[in-house]
Amino acid sequence: MLPTFEKGRLIEELAVVKNELKELTLPPLREASEFYRNSKFKGKQTQNYDKNFLKIAKIEKAGGNYIVASYQVLSNMDDKLEVLGKLIDRAFAKDVGSTSISFLRANILQYLEVASFASRYARRVLLWTLSEEQSEDGPFRVPKALSRAEERWIWDNRDNYAYCLSILSIDVRRMESSFQAIPDMVVAPDDVSTVEATVGATKTDPFHFGIIPVRLNPIYYVRMAIAEWQVNRYKAAVEEKRALEYRLLVLKDGSKDAKIEQEIVYTEGRLQKLNKKLAEMEEGFND
Repeated sequence: MLPTFEKGRLIEELAVVKNELKELTLPPLREASEFYRNSKFKGKQTQNYDKNFLKIAKIEKAGGNYIVASYQVLSNMDDKLEVLGKLIDRAFAKDVGSTSISFLRANILQYLEVASFASRYARRVLLWTLSEEQSEDGPFRVPKALSRAEERWIWDNRDNYAYCLSILSIDVRRMESSFQAIPDMVVAPDDVSTVEATVGATKTDPFHFGIIPVRLNPIYYVRMAIAEWQVNRYKAAVEEKRALEYRLLVLKDGSKDAKIEQEIVYTEGRLQKLNKKLAEMEEGFND
């Protein structure tokens, strides 16, 4: 973890997540959700993904498939992120050293991390879905949207995404009450299990973040190169949205226009380069 958790940096990341959701993730996800609300997946890969997602994700009043569920959950994040902002403002009034991370602060960080990851993953899994489904439709003269490494990232994180959407689907009132019940106490790492046994894991980890085995967002764990990583992440998000717009046009209209196909090739080529650069940066963060 970081030597210190700076309030300003967390507020900045929260603003980034809000903007990405509103401007880059939700618009294409809304269109795809409207289409797949009444349409079934054709490809074996997308059908297998959906089956696995529905087995793991515990989302109240969820209907349909993983595309519909993704939009349902992520389109209802405004109030929750507002609550999270207030929690950050209070809990991180002063910069906090990594040795003084309380259960409350840890849960706030993890919730923000989950929201950030879910927004990013939702765009990429949607792009993968459209690419897979369009290859099932017949002659489509463009290569797959994602590289093998990007597809592997999709599959490596599919369970994590289902868990994340389950967490984010918890309604805002229950979210607030869960945060209010978390003890704002600092515990040494070696004593965490003892405290959880005494206080109860339902209070120390009410959202079950512990079931997610990996770090979902490197911004919380490193200091170096964060600005460059953020810029590249935003550029990739913009290209993802553009690629999704072209793919959605083909999905809805059945267009096989050569100009659109060429735009897809150019856009997804730029996106793959940006995602490769991001992956290399993130791998460097973990060294």
